[in-house]
Amino acid sequence: IANWEQLIAKLSNKNLILISFFGAIIFGFVNLPSTFLISLSNFLLGPFSFLITAFFNEILYFTLLVALLTIVPQKGTIILVSSVRFLLNGILLGAMSPIILINLFVSVTGLEIGFWLAGKDLTSRLNCLILAILFGISDALSTWVDFQIGITFYRLFYADWYIWLMVGLGGFLYTFIGVLLGAQLGRHLQKVVN
Repeated sequence: IANWEQLIAKLSNKNLILISFFGAIIFGFVNLPSTFLISLSNFLLGPFSFLITAFFNEILYFTLLVALLTIVPQKGTIILVSSVRFLLNGILLGAMSPIILINLFVSVTGLEIGFWLAGKDLTSRLNCLILAILFGISDALSTWVDFQIGITFYRLFYADWYIWLMVGLGGFLYTFIGVLLGAQLGRHLQKVVN
C-alpha cells in the first residue's frame, strides 16, 4: 500500500478509530510490559529470556492483531495498526531507528500478504488455521531477518541452534498460538461490535 490517502479514504471513521484504539492497546499491553520485563528476564534467564518476553511480543500481540482483523477485515489494517504502534513506541519510549523500520517493513509486508492469502473470513476455522500458519511463517521470517540484521550491522554471533530455537519457538509457535487465540477473541468481540 503506497498511497496513505487512498488507504485511509477506504476505511470508515469507525474502523479508523478502532484501528487506532487497537494500536494504542497493543502498545500498552505488548510494548510497555516487554520493555520493562526484558531487563529483568535477561538477568534471570539470560539467553532464554525470550521464553517470557515472547509471550508479550508474540502471543499477546497476535491475539490482539487477529481480534482486530476479525472486526475490520480489510487490506491495510495491519499497516495502520503497526504504524500507530511504531509511532507510540518511538515517541514515548524513544525506540525509533532505521533498524526498527526495516523490521517493521519486513513484518508488515509478510503479515499483509499472509492475510490476503488466507482470506478475509476469519469466522471460518480453516481460514484461521491457514492464517495461523501463514502468520507463523511470516513472523519466523521476520525473526530470522532480525538476527541477520544483528549479525551484519552489530557483528553479533549466535549459535545456529539458538537462532533456530528463536525462529521456531519465538517466531512460529508463539505466533501460531496467538493467532488461534485472537480468532476466538475476535469472534466474541464481533458480537459486541454488531
